[in-house]
Amino acid sequence: MDEVVAYLISKVQLNNNQCRLYQTLLLELYIQAPADCDVISMTNLGDVLTSKNHSKVDAVTHRLLLSLVDINHQEKWKAKVSKANSACRKLAAVHPILMLRQLGMMSVLCQGRINVSYHEFRNRGLTTFFMNILGLMELLQPQLFKQDRKAFHSIIDAYFGVIKRYGVHKKPFENMYSRLVVLLYEYNAHFPTAAQTILEKYSNILNELSFVLPDLHQLKCILAGITLTHTSKDHAENNENSFRAETAEEVFGLASRESTASPTLLVSKDQIWGPSLIAMFTDRLGKHQDSEDVTDTLHDLDEQCSKTPQVLDNFSPDLMRLMSASSVECRIMAFSLIIKLLRQNPSTSIKFLPAFLQCLDSSDTEVIETAIKHLPEFCLLCQESACVLLEKAFRVGIDKKLDATTIISDTMQLLNMDMLTPS
Repeated sequence: MDEVVAYLISKVQLNNNQCRLYQTLLLELYIQAPADCDVISMTNLGDVLTSKNHSKVDAVTHRLLLSLVDINHQEKWKAKVSKANSACRKLAAVHPILMLRQLGMMSVLCQGRINVSYHEFRNRGLTTFFMNILGLMELLQPQLFKQDRKAFHSIIDAYFGVIKRYGVHKKPFENMYSRLVVLLYEYNAHFPTAAQTILEKYSNILNELSFVLPDLHQLKCILAGITLTHTSKDHAENNENSFRAETAEEVFGLASRESTASPTLLVSKDQIWGPSLIAMFTDRLGKHQDSEDVTDTLHDLDEQCSKTPQVLDNFSPDLMRLMSASSVECRIMAFSLIIKLLRQNPSTSIKFLPAFLQCLDSSDTEVIETAIKHLPEFCLLCQESACVLLEKAFRVGIDKKLDATTIISDTMQLLNMDMLTPS
């Protein structure tokens, strides 16, 4: 496959009359085998999204998205949904174009679940479903804003349908509302003209949300931008020649997108992670701290970042070190926080691979057992290295006389999506 891909790329780069044919073949190879043919930069984004050819990846993605809807209050069922969501997020992070092909399906799933009572919405776990879909859209930006805006706008309509039906004052929905606003803010920052259609359509609801989320900076900027746009339009009607269209930065009062973008950007005053708070936790996780104090710190960190797991990336070196800690509770918490971070940002999983392999190489059997226990979900979030991890776990199990076969079997079933099929 590598030789075929290399040959096709060389033909595409010749830029002759047959270039388009080779590019189309590259596109079809990518759709059928994205892991073996990661050449999306050589193909046209629109062609990938509109290709009528279906693949196994499309079928798997459909199954995963349907699994997100099959929510039940049983713990076993919740675990399946959680794993399905992790798999979706991994695909969205590594191969966003393939997930973008399913925007239409995501729209249908959302639109079909907003005309139920509040009691049914909560009991059926639809809050979790809408939060998971919102999380996928966060990972898919900015490509999300470029193609198939009809489907994207339909999904946004569904979220505003939830707000219309259940009101802005529902406490369980506040986090979802704030994340939706941040997504719209990013949409407007990238494509202000296209975003204005949605923002003006729901300007009244956004204004109501400002009373529930008074500290949400992005909402303030959006409302200011809508007001400024209306003012500009009125001014243009009165004096067409004096009108000057503002840039996205001027509308929002920002210097530039680059100056505001941050992996730890938080949205309200009670969630601000400044350098001093990060430094405090880093100091508490230091090598010379007592293991009980470190464990308490990990629990505090878990609680503090419950709504903003992306900040855990600031503590990656300490968390990787604590994966091999002598304290079992400390190790388990470190693994738990790393899994939480990888669920939020699956594209960073590869940097934790050496630390995980080091745990499997440990002379401490308990450290090995902790790592093997977390093998299924780590492999799911680090699929590009799953073969290396599974082989290593198998060899360690034989050498150390540990029963790792059950967990390895569960991991392989999970990677094949067998465990995500409703039973």
